[in-house]
Amino acid sequence: MKKNIVAAFFIIFVMLQSCQKDFTIDNVATIITAPSSTDTTFLKKFILIDTTLAAPNDTLYTYSFTYDNLSRCTLLTARGIVFGNNVAHIQNYYNGTDSLISKRKIWQTNSPDSTIDFFSYSPSGKMLSDSVLEYSTGGLTNFNFDYQAITNQGGVIISKSNGQLFEKNNYLINRDNNDNIIYEKDSTFLYNGFSYAFLQTTTNTISYDNKICPFYKLFPKFLVQVQSEGSTSSILPPFHNMPQKNNILAETNVVTPTFQGVYNCNNTYQYSYNVNNYPVIVIVKDILNNKTYKGVYIY
Repeated sequence: MKKNIVAAFFIIFVMLQSCQKDFTIDNVATIITAPSSTDTTFLKKFILIDTTLAAPNDTLYTYSFTYDNLSRCTLLTARGIVFGNNVAHIQNYYNGTDSLISKRKIWQTNSPDSTIDFFSYSPSGKMLSDSVLEYSTGGLTNFNFDYQAITNQGGVIISKSNGQLFEKNNYLINRDNNDNIIYEKDSTFLYNGFSYAFLQTTTNTISYDNKICPFYKLFPKFLVQVQSEGSTSSILPPFHNMPQKNNILAETNVVTPTFQGVYNCNNTYQYSYNVNNYPVIVIVKDILNNKTYKGVYIY
């Protein structure tokens, strides 16, 4: 089942399908441009610290990034308490000199499970579709899972599981002048064999500063915050699960109704910047849980 999962400081998302050749897109005013392959500022590490804990238990997780000679992120390695001290890996692949991620593999050390995502885009850089191929080689748990979805630019995503209709998601998004998503509403309906039954609605409201977000070029440019089924998950830093061009100042996420594993959030962010307008420190306040976290960027 697709889930909009926005925990206070980690977000699970492993997403959807590869595009059909005859798929056409609607005319859309907003355009998501590809991240520049000439950007020479490399985010090497991001560390998240729980300010209420003592060292070394205060470090919740550390992300490390590896790049190729075209400034494209080829490997993300994450470790920390939220992984059970396991190590998670995301390997990104590109077509030729393209700067948009065409495929990625996600796995964890000491786990038989892994996931491969395939992505396709319009000429303007909008993601048209994605697919998840999930598999395990863990003895009695052997399985293969194929989850597909085609993104309709008019506000509908239709998903399939192993070729069968699975769910529908209606979405509405608004953007600011920098193309950052400032409002998104997703309504999810599960297919029961005859029709689509309502599951939940998620509303996200976000504000930004005008500085550079170092995560923007490191992850696939999903059109909307819609998440899919998958046991192997890529866990993002404590931000809206689709990094935008600028850094978040405040975000609220309201899920109705709330099920197990689905979270509301109300977070605020305060940054310190270097001379190149890249953040070096962020203080994140989780208002709902009365927690404060510190993020450290290393370039």
